[in-house]
Amino acid sequence: TIDFGSLPEVTIYGSWRGSGSGSGDGNYNPGGGGGYWNPGVGNNNPPTEEQEPPTEEEKPPTPNPERKKPKERTDCSADNAIQGNKVQKMKKTGNVEKAIVDLHTGIANGDTIEKGHCIFYDKDTKEFNASNVTLGERDKIALSIYPDVAYHVHSHPRIPYMLIGPSPGDIGKTAEYYKDIKELKGDYKGMIVVTHDKSEFLISINDEAGLNEFCKDKNIEQFFGASNDCFPTGSKFQDVYDTVRKQLEADNYSKSDAMLYALSYVLDEFNTGMKISQKKDGESTYKELKTEKREVNGKTIYIALRCP
Repeated sequence: TIDFGSLPEVTIYGSWRGSGSGSGDGNYNPGGGGGYWNPGVGNNNPPTEEQEPPTEEEKPPTPNPERKKPKERTDCSADNAIQGNKVQKMKKTGNVEKAIVDLHTGIANGDTIEKGHCIFYDKDTKEFNASNVTLGERDKIALSIYPDVAYHVHSHPRIPYMLIGPSPGDIGKTAEYYKDIKELKGDYKGMIVVTHDKSEFLISINDEAGLNEFCKDKNIEQFFGASNDCFPTGSKFQDVYDTVRKQLEADNYSKSDAMLYALSYVLDEFNTGMKISQKKDGESTYKELKTEKREVNGKTIYIALRCP
């Protein structure tokens, strides 16, 4: 018999100038299958001195009505909506939709910590169910992995300096969870991040063969080790992420969009097999994101694009 309450936890750190990160403890006994702990997960270190939160004297950026907005993609098909549609269907089973709605409600009511759930898939009933809520901290949360965890979901509350969207840590952990749950003979589908602008972001595994190959990269631990608002300093992932993010900011995209679409570019540039999709407040479907690199008059620019 496994005492689920005594299992250690995985913790990844949120982002002060980006979004908090999530990873998973369920507080949930999925029944006959039992849960397992992979001790190889969760070696992230606390933020370094360079990653400390801003001082109280620093003020958050002022919204700019003239900011560039992502353009509508012209290359989208039904294939780009497959993973998002699976999540919408998943929400209609068990208690999943209520769990996600409760995360939105918590943010609206002034939550100052991250909250989250494991979402389990029952092969017998073919239903998904969310664990009891797990309480995190201001910019981090600890969740667990089990072979029947299909998704993790967590919130990013409205607190100073937090941007809108998943953090590099969320991206890195999604890949690591896929790898570790696969080793437990499970089938991990991705991570959902609920943000304080009422959006939901899906980090989905779209190409398992591609992600399996990517996980063989000699520098994969640097990708898994992303935390706060960056990948490890000096890594190829951080170099690309920082270049794209800074260029997007220079082109007058908001800091949130610059972070979000730089992460989207990293996922494609390194053939990770993962994608980011967003469902804004009032939308009924998730829209897949993409960032294109273009050369204009001898200058490299990046264009943020979103499926219609």
